[in-house]
Amino acid sequence: MVTSDPPIPERAPFNAKGLVYLGARDFFAERVTGGSEAVVANLDPETATFFKQQFLTGGWYDVMPILTISRAAARTAQSPWPRFVRQNAVWLAERDLSGIYKLVVSIASVERIVQRLPELSLRYFDFGDAAGKMVDDRVFEADRYGIPEPLVEWFSIVTSGFVPVAVGTAGAKNVRVRNIGHDPDGEAHGVPLVRSRYHITWD
Repeated sequence: MVTSDPPIPERAPFNAKGLVYLGARDFFAERVTGGSEAVVANLDPETATFFKQQFLTGGWYDVMPILTISRAAARTAQSPWPRFVRQNAVWLAERDLSGIYKLVVSIASVERIVQRLPELSLRYFDFGDAAGKMVDDRVFEADRYGIPEPLVEWFSIVTSGFVPVAVGTAGAKNVRVRNIGHDPDGEAHGVPLVRSRYHITWD
């Protein structure tokens, strides 16, 4: 009897690395009573099945469920959603920048690290593009293009938590990340896209 390999799941329009979901699970284990199991109990059946699957570190997975999952986790932890998402981003940055992405930030100057932030963003997500430039001493402006509109708020919160950790690896103090605007950036797969701009300063 000839058997065939199982079909490869169709890739979603907008994806995140498995690192994002594995990081969420590990963070929930530390910060949510009952861990991921308690979060799953507060999810709808479809999202629960998605979150219980086996994630591969370098695999690509639909990013949209992270909104439902993070909101359920924040409710379970009895924490405001923005604070919870930001804490998760800080935790993920501390883990990944001392581990899998250590070489990305293992360079001497703060200026060189901030100039690599756009590249670092694209290691986690398969949509859009990123760019940035130094505009003054200890002032960097970054643009993140092609963000699906439903993700804009979540993405901004994640950026505010992740970036200070990344820039701080070179010794920068009092890193400040300010969102300076959102602009329409076209459409993909029937979803409006947004360009987000960030102003990053440090001491």
